[in-house]
Amino acid sequence: MGAIRGKNPIVAGVLAWLVPGLGHLYAGMRARGLVIFVAISLAFWTGVVIGGAQSTVSWDTNRWWFAAHVFTGGYTMLTMAIGKLPSAMPSYGKTLDLATIYTGVAGLLNILVILDAIGRVNAQATVDTPARKAS
Repeated sequence: MGAIRGKNPIVAGVLAWLVPGLGHLYAGMRARGLVIFVAISLAFWTGVVIGGAQSTVSWDTNRWWFAAHVFTGGYTMLTMAIGKLPSAMPSYGKTLDLATIYTGVAGLLNILVILDAIGRVNAQATVDTPARKAS
């Protein structure tokens, strides 16, 4: 846990938002970061494969779920860019519903990951302060 010393909790949170697990990797928690990366990436990209990039992560399709998608940060931006390509096909019906749930749940889980990365870096910084060591 000494690897966390000198790390900024805000940077950990932003990195966790951009790519799930990256905030934990920044904090020196490789195994935890890898598990988080695999779990959330698998859920998100499975949803995109099921429903397609054009309509799965779209403000126009479902605004409430899009609010959840935003918390996957870099994945959402990349999927929206792919959805703008001429070859992107829209999705309808049950496949769109299932895809939206997969990607939305990934975003909601990433909220917890972001908070965990911030909390772990912040807690370690608090433990390592000289005032705490002196007492």
